[in-house]
Amino acid sequence: MKQEKALSIDEIMQNVGKEVAHRSAYNLHKTPTSLAPQPAPKITLEPVISFSQKFIYHRDEFMAYDDLEFVENAFLGILQRPADETGLSGYVNFMRNGGDKEFVLVDLLSSDEAKNNGVVVTGLRWHHMRNRLRKVFPNSQYIASKLQKLDHLFSPWYRSNPALRHQLSVQRAVNQHAQATSLYLEQQLKTYAEQVELQAGQIKQLGMQVQVNQSDLAICRGHTHSLLSRLEGGAANDNLGPIKSTQLNEQHKFDAFYLAFEDACRGTDEEMSSKLQAYLPYIQQLVDEFGPVASAVDIGCGRGEWLDLLRQFNIASHGVDLNQVMIDHCCAQGHQVEQGDALVWMQQQQPQSQHLVSSFHVVEHIPFNQYYLWFEQFSRILAPGGMLILETPNPENLLVSSHTFYHDPTHLNPITPALLEFTAQFFGLQVLAIERLNPYPESAKVKGHDELTERVNGHLCGPQDFGLIAVKPKELAAP
Repeated sequence: MKQEKALSIDEIMQNVGKEVAHRSAYNLHKTPTSLAPQPAPKITLEPVISFSQKFIYHRDEFMAYDDLEFVENAFLGILQRPADETGLSGYVNFMRNGGDKEFVLVDLLSSDEAKNNGVVVTGLRWHHMRNRLRKVFPNSQYIASKLQKLDHLFSPWYRSNPALRHQLSVQRAVNQHAQATSLYLEQQLKTYAEQVELQAGQIKQLGMQVQVNQSDLAICRGHTHSLLSRLEGGAANDNLGPIKSTQLNEQHKFDAFYLAFEDACRGTDEEMSSKLQAYLPYIQQLVDEFGPVASAVDIGCGRGEWLDLLRQFNIASHGVDLNQVMIDHCCAQGHQVEQGDALVWMQQQQPQSQHLVSSFHVVEHIPFNQYYLWFEQFSRILAPGGMLILETPNPENLLVSSHTFYHDPTHLNPITPALLEFTAQFFGLQVLAIERLNPYPESAKVKGHDELTERVNGHLCGPQDFGLIAVKPKELAAP
């Protein structure tokens, strides 16, 4: 087995220094100067860390400390508790008057408290024996003289181990540096979190400003269309002719308002296209059935988001809308559209002439007598196997039926899924599905998973729209 190269303490310190230097050099783009990273802590080989408690020590683990710190660590290690005031002052005064550290260690180890703790300190055998002799012959000058000579004789064996003390000192320095580095990194992470929060706030403000700008742009676009409608020749997109009258066309003013309303309240073209993706599998089913679909119409085509998606399937689609500003917008996108009343347009079409009829958020704008006649025409102009797709706000959602439905001043009545399904079946269409779409986000729901909470969330935060997908049976003849 290949052995890894052992690293020396100096190499470890060098690697740690490089890593810290790398981290301290890192900074986020365009952050406030008050949040700039602080310099990383520098390592020092001084014995500066706190004493660690355990049950087996070597004498030199205590001898590395001096004076007050030595006594405090001796109590922590041998008695497993902080030093009391009497013991601390007594031993400190003893050492400051010439007493040795070994006596303090042996004296503490001789106490009943230390024996109960079971702490062992190696390297003190001679000192234990010397203290016992001193206690047995406290006043014997002869014994004291002999002990002094023996101290001198045994000093090479019990004196401090310089290599061990250096190792302990280095270890303490490394641990201290690790603690300081950990604190430094924690502070840096906090700094970066503050920076991220600040930038998130700035992004949110920019997003709000973008929405305001989009709304202003939509209003300006509507005003532009209104002004263009005043041009001589009647072509809304011909801005070269002279203005015939200073009186704006009233209907076009309303058209411009409604386009601005759509842009501001319904969402961008991209957002609406994303919501319409749920219907694409049905379009694929239609293409698989008929091949290239020759004829498709979108009633109330609006800004043309659905026509954009149909274009991806190479479907020759046609749009009909009353709003001239919407028509101009779709023409600018290259769609084949015309201004006109939807019912009149359908009455002018040949029976069984359409493979696809669609209408998104329109049926809630018309009175019931027109609603009935629309379905009569849907059944007439759809080819056998042709598909009908209708979408409308979902009144099963109480927030929709009681509040958001009335954001649009041209809405008349909510249409329920049951009514839409029944009407399609009444006119001989086969309902494939009722798709409930676009629920409120999870953040809007009441927290909890009990039955009552689930029902409340279902009624208040459920799907905001629903769509009917139906087909005309192939055996159903045109009236």
